[in-house]
Amino acid sequence: MSASLYWFLVRELSYCLTSSLQKPLKEITTAAGRIASGDLGVAINLNDRKDEVGGLTRAFGAMIRYFQDLAAVSGRVAGGDLVVTVKPVSDKDVLGNAFANMIENLRKINQEIRDGVNVLASSASEILSSTTEIAAGMAETATSVSETTATMEEVKQTAQVSAQKSRGVSDNSQKAALVAEQGNAAVSETLTGIIRSTIDGNRCRERSHVERADSSSR
Repeated sequence: MSASLYWFLVRELSYCLTSSLQKPLKEITTAAGRIASGDLGVAINLNDRKDEVGGLTRAFGAMIRYFQDLAAVSGRVAGGDLVVTVKPVSDKDVLGNAFANMIENLRKINQEIRDGVNVLASSASEILSSTTEIAAGMAETATSVSETTATMEEVKQTAQVSAQKSRGVSDNSQKAALVAEQGNAAVSETLTGIIRSTIDGNRCRERSHVERADSSSR
C-alpha cells in the first residue's frame, strides 16, 4: 500500500467519523440552547446507535420529555387543577418530589380556604338571622311605644274629662250649698216670724183676758 493511499483512507475515515459525531452533537447542542431559553417545544431524532453518542441522544431525549411533563403539570396547576398527580422518577428526583409536595400543600390550603368560607357563610347566616330578630324586636318595641303613647293620650283625655266633670260637680256643689244656705235662712226667717206671731197672739189674748177680768170685777 502506497503512502498516498494510506493517507487518503485515513482522511476519509476521519471525515466519516467526524460527520457521524458532528450531526447528533450539533442537534443536541441546539436543543440544549433552546431549553436554556425556556423553549421546551424541542425534539431530537432518536437513533439506534449503540455507542456513547446514541446513549447521550436517548438520555437527552428523556430529559426533554421529563421537563415537558413537569411543564404540563405546572400549566394544569396554574389553571386551578389540583387533581393532577406527579410521580417522581426516583427518590433523588428533587424537582419531581418538590412538585408533588407543592401540589399536596396546595390541596391542603385549598381545603382550609373552603372550610373558612363555609364558616364565614354560616356566621353570615347567623348574623342575618340575629339581625332579623333584632329588627323584629325593634318593630315590636316601636309598636309598644306607639300603643303606650296612645294609652297615655287616652289617659290624658280621660283626666281632662274627669277634671271638667270635677269642676262641674264642684260648681253644682257650691250652688247646692248656696241654695241650702238660702233655704235655711228662709226657714229661719219663717220660723222666727211664726214664733213672733204666736208670741204676739198670746200677748193679745192675755190682754183681752185681763181686760175682761177687770170689766167683770167692776
